[in-house]
Amino acid sequence: MLINRRTSLVKPGRVAEAVALLKSGASHLAWVPPFRVLQSSIGTINQVVIELEFETLADYDKFWTSYRAAPESADVMAMWNELNLSGGTNEIWVVA
Repeated sequence: MLINRRTSLVKPGRVAEAVALLKSGASHLAWVPPFRVLQSSIGTINQVVIELEFETLADYDKFWTSYRAAPESADVMAMWNELNLSGGTNEIWVVA
């Protein structure tokens, strides 16, 4: 199993909006992998994380290809860009 862990810093006072958008941002797709959204409590201020679970890299590619191809994703990304600060990480972890 793979975990795609994406961390982002959001504008001050906008964490709740970012969390809500991460929770619903792919709801227009036919298939969404299991995921969870985290927000910092102790640590980096204004940081949010989404962790998506994939069985294989092929599943990862299938999801992100369908996300980029969906017309609704452009609106989601426009909203995300309004909340997001530059930086962050995009990692793939293997569950040991």
